[in-house]
Amino acid sequence: MLDTLPKSAARPCVFFDRDGIINEPVAYYILSPDDFHVYPAFLDALRITTERGYAAVVITNQKCVGLGQITESELAAIHDKLLAIVAEAGLELLAIYFCGDTDPSSPRKKPAPGMLLEAAEQHGLDLARSWMIGDSPRDVEAGRAAGCQTLLVNQELSSPAADARLDTITELPDFLRHNLQPGTNQRKTFKPKGVIFDWDGVVVDSSAQHKLAWEQMAAEHDLPLPDNHFQLSFGKRNEEIIPGILGWAESPEEIARLALIKEETYRSLIRESGMDPLPGIPELFAWLQAEGIPFAVGSSTPRDNLIAAIELLNLPNDFFTAIFSGDDVEHGKPDPEVFLKAAAALGVEPADALVFEDSFSGIQAAKNGDIPVIAVATTNPLVELGAATAAVFRLSALGLGQGGTLNVGGSELL
Repeated sequence: MLDTLPKSAARPCVFFDRDGIINEPVAYYILSPDDFHVYPAFLDALRITTERGYAAVVITNQKCVGLGQITESELAAIHDKLLAIVAEAGLELLAIYFCGDTDPSSPRKKPAPGMLLEAAEQHGLDLARSWMIGDSPRDVEAGRAAGCQTLLVNQELSSPAADARLDTITELPDFLRHNLQPGTNQRKTFKPKGVIFDWDGVVVDSSAQHKLAWEQMAAEHDLPLPDNHFQLSFGKRNEEIIPGILGWAESPEEIARLALIKEETYRSLIRESGMDPLPGIPELFAWLQAEGIPFAVGSSTPRDNLIAAIELLNLPNDFFTAIFSGDDVEHGKPDPEVFLKAAAALGVEPADALVFEDSFSGIQAAKNGDIPVIAVATTNPLVELGAATAAVFRLSALGLGQGGTLNVGGSELL
């Protein structure tokens, strides 16, 4: 079930950390406008932010104020320079929030979310569709605590909590161009009677292990492997990949032998590295259980891989109402067979089900089965997922409401 509702004043926002994202950092604190130099890439990023209908807000810790190294009026002069540079470029910042507190437990000081929550309250911002972009794990923590999607820009540091990571600020414009969903006048509301999950790229991200398994296998068996093999094969079954994309074998027996080697290699890799659910998945599972909505798996993944992954996630054997794998169907995606079988097992009509997918072939499979589909941008850029009924960067951006109502986009603070 899908409805569209008019959009209210709530709008998504990109929250930018200051030093290291907007301007070149210095060893300690910037205490003069003369030392404040804006990155050209930030202005490009701000332009894309504005074009996509997002507000832009600066969120910055400035402990130097609390330490007495600079006054609030002197800090304002630095920010006036920023606003003048932005205006000269024909752009606009909605607001600049700073915290000068020296107390690390201050509710406004990152990693606490106070400044983001304050901005959302004062300006009617939709945090669930917003981004926090910074160069420190504390920026990521603040964004996550506020309910935003998060991007860490740092070549040396990492944060497992970040939704995405870039090495340098010069990569930021392209990232936003591919992953900021254009503003819309409508939000989409779903009320599914049953939900079907693709696996890889939706519940977990095991793309690195799959890619490595193919590469190890090719090296060990002296088999050719195109540079873009993984992009070409994602979402497809081995029975299609090995003969049609890689050209490694034609006979069913040899295809089956090679497929077995690849999947055994993959399972060994995930057992070594472990596995975590993607952002938003634990909350979505809990919401479905609380609402009494049955859910199943409909994946091209071999069944043994699914069982191994479910064990690694510590999920009980009866957690899903049904599991349909690539072993259970005659036709792989974009044929809708796996989704139609899952819907039947859930006891719902296709139009009353809802699919979560990340691959182009999976999106098309849902459409071919007349099943609404929400795409998640784990594997492909958000702007390329327009064929889906709706799309999100991460499932953590979904609005999980009462009465089995699930929202994508915003007409309200979710």
